[in-house]
Formats: sequence, structure tokens, C-alpha cells
Amino acid sequence: MTHTRTLLAATLALTLAACGQQAQVPAPVAGAPAPAADEAIPGAYLVGFREGGLGAQSLSAQDLAAQAQLQAQAIAAAGGVLTSQWADISAAAVRLSPEALRKLEANPLVEYVEPDLRRVAQGRRSGGTDAGVGGGLSAQGLSAQATPLYTPSGEYTWGDNALRVADLRAAGHTGAGVAVCIGDTGIDGNHPEFGKKLRGFKNFTGEANRNDPYALNDVSGHGTHVAGTIFAQYGAGTGASGQQSGMDANGVGGVAPGVNLYMARVLGDDGSGSSSGIINGVNWCASQLKSQGGTESKVVISLSLGGGRASKTEQRAYTSVYNKGALIIAATGNDGAAVSYPAAYTNVVGVGAIDSAEAKADFSNFGSQVDLVGPGVSVLSSVPLVVCSPKTGRSGLETQARPQP
Repeated sequence: MTHTRTLLAATLALTLAACGQQAQVPAPVAGAPAPAADEAIPGAYLVGFREGGLGAQSLSAQDLAAQAQLQAQAIAAAGGVLTSQWADISAAAVRLSPEALRKLEANPLVEYVEPDLRRVAQGRRSGGTDAGVGGGLSAQGLSAQATPLYTPSGEYTWGDNALRVADLRAAGHTGAGVAVCIGDTGIDGNHPEFGKKLRGFKNFTGEANRNDPYALNDVSGHGTHVAGTIFAQYGAGTGASGQQSGMDANGVGGVAPGVNLYMARVLGDDGSGSSSGIINGVNWCASQLKSQGGTESKVVISLSLGGGRASKTEQRAYTSVYNKGALIIAATGNDGAAVSYPAAYTNVVGVGAIDSAEAKADFSNFGSQVDLVGPGVSVLSSVPLVVCSPKTGRSGLETQARPQP
């Protein structure tokens, strides 16, 4: 797609995270299968209503409320239970029995009913390599010249050098004046890399005891990885000089440490979430805009999650958020396959991964929906303090695709 707005720089990160103390975290259930993307959540559906000629976003607030009430009544009349409603896109999330599903599909107000899909965090490919396949990306203006993985410059890594982060910082470009809202598994708000500067946090998974950013909420560590690559404060980390080339006593720094950071916890302890929950989180991110009653002039939404199956409701939702003025950036995926959703949607910036030779990372999903590429292999970032290695104070090497400004 062609984007008419200036795109903030976006990257993907494979993380070797630095942290400095240990505590206990809930262990995964032995033998429990990992959640699969695109699974239809039993009994959960997304319903799209016919919008008419102008569409819901062109209606007055009064007419929009009246239309939403009619749609809610249609759901109730079919025997369904409304769980979320998005009046601006004439859609809703519902619980339906088989009989209620048949009745709702027969309602002339209804355009479609589709499954509420399970989406998963992108990445977690433990043991990923730095070897790219498919040659260089010279067509996108990238050279195949190898860059050292880590440099003696302390908090700068090959990815920072490839993106010229030091030059950007020297010129005063730190992301100040921009809000970044991450949709992920949560965040360790107590991590010293973040300096307790988190602007906002909300849990959309329904999981209990995960509503406090300064208590345990990021069990998988994925969201804290993403947040660190974006926002880790310079001179605030817990790394140890000599433990890892490229790490000084202050850990690592984010590519945009001056942004206003928000976290929408849309993925649960197992790294998965529902389409409806993610839509709720994305809408909350967009609500931070001044035009939507918030305090932020510019909002970038970062999503390192997805699946291979498209959703009409998701496309409606992301288009609506884009039209409100928020920029959505999503990882293309780590399966070596077609670009995943939401990265493949119109009005979403899809970001693929390259390695330190600036060649396509072997795991990265590529296709015509890739808008940008960035460092996605062997990039240092933060993990929750509670999941550090007891021996090294660092996590293991994992491949995790994620976009960030």
C-alpha cells in the first residue's frame, strides 16, 4: 500500500536481554500445548452489521447511539450475549450458541458473522540464527555489507548502528512528542530501564491479577522485550561490563527513549489473545489522541502479534483507528511464510526482519505487504527482572519479531 503519512522508523528485534535480579515466576503447565494462531475461540464470534451508504463513521453521535442500540437488540433477540461493541465500525463481539448463530446470520441487519480468532505473540523461536537467506535487499536500498553484532560503544548494538541511532540522538531525535502504545503481553514496570515512566497501562485479557504494571503481569516477557527495544533509558539498565560484548554497566538503550510509553495488555500469560481483545486494546491506544479526548498529539501503535487468517472486523477496526490519526505498525511474522495479519491489512505498516548482513532474515515473513524492514536478529533488549538467568543475569537468545518507532 502507499502511505501518505511520514513513517516513523520501525525495526524488528531478536533479543539477548540484560537484567540483574531473579525471582520466581509461574511455571508453564507441563505438557500444555502452545496456543495456535487463527484458532476459532469456541462460542465467540465477531458480527458486522450493514453500514449503509455513508458508513457508521459519518453518522452523528445521536444517530450512532441509536444504531448501536438496534444492533444490540438484534443480538439479544437472537439469544446472543454482547461482550464488546464498536459503534464506529458497526461491529460487535458476541457469545453465541449454535441456534443463536443461525438466527443472527438470518437477520437482514447483519452483513457477516465470523469467528473471534486467537492471535499470538510473534517470535519466541529459541535458537534462531543470524544467517539470512534469499540474498540481499538491494532493491530496497540496503547493502549486503556485514556489520559487527556488538560494538565497544556500550549501549549501541549492530541494529542501533544500522539505524544510526547515535546520530539521531546527537541531533536531538529521541521520539519526544510522540506516544507509542504497545499491544502485547504486558510490561515489567519496575524494570530500571523504564525509570517508572510508563504513561498508561490497561489489561484487556480478562486474566485476574494482571492489572498492575508494577506487579507481575508480563509472564512471557515478550512485551517487556518490545518495550525495551523502543524505550529503554540510557544509563538506567542493569547490565554488567565484561559479561557480554556490547553491554556496559548501564545495559542497553531504546531507539526512541523520549517517547511517551503506553502498554495495552492484549495477550495473556500464554502469549495469546483474542481478536476482540486486541481491537479493544488498539481502540484504547487511539483514545490517547487529543482528537479522541486524550492528551497525545501523535500516537504510534506497535503490534508484534498476529496470525495467518484475515478478519473483516479487524480490517474495519484498524482502518477506523488509522482514520482517527494513529499509525499502526505490525510485525510481518516469523514463520518464513506469507505476511501475517494485522501486518497484511490496508492502513497497517508491515515490518519485516533483516540480519546483521542486511539480508532477509531466514525466519521473516515476506510479501507485497512488507512496507519496511529493520534489524531483527541478535538485538539486545530488556526482559522482566523475574525471568533472568540465575548464572548470567541475562535471558537466552530468542528470535522475536517486533516493530517499533
